[in-house]
Amino acid sequence: MVIWGGMASIAATALLPRTGGFLPLLVAYIAVTLGQSFGMPAANAYVVQEGRIYGMGASMTMFMMAMQIGTGVGPVVLGGIADWLSLESAFYSAAICMAAGISLFAYMVRKNI
Repeated sequence: MVIWGGMASIAATALLPRTGGFLPLLVAYIAVTLGQSFGMPAANAYVVQEGRIYGMGASMTMFMMAMQIGTGVGPVVLGGIADWLSLESAFYSAAICMAAGISLFAYMVRKNI
């Protein structure tokens, strides 16, 4: 679910600059949100599973810290990319970063299966 939800979010994020009007933008953003709503609970389940090994507090803290760093640093970096290149490139860069994260997640989970 993490990978499929991530792929849906990546595709919809990459489509955001190509939308032409309010309704297509709304549909694309709903697709981003739906992808994230499938992926995040499953990602939390993985964290809980790892918490049984490494400690629940430490696992949840590291997960939430990574999420909050992304929430804080992401807009600043993407704003710099938008100023430097173009607004569209910020969305494409976000999609590339999400693809890298999902790929790393898939690689790390694959080793544990």
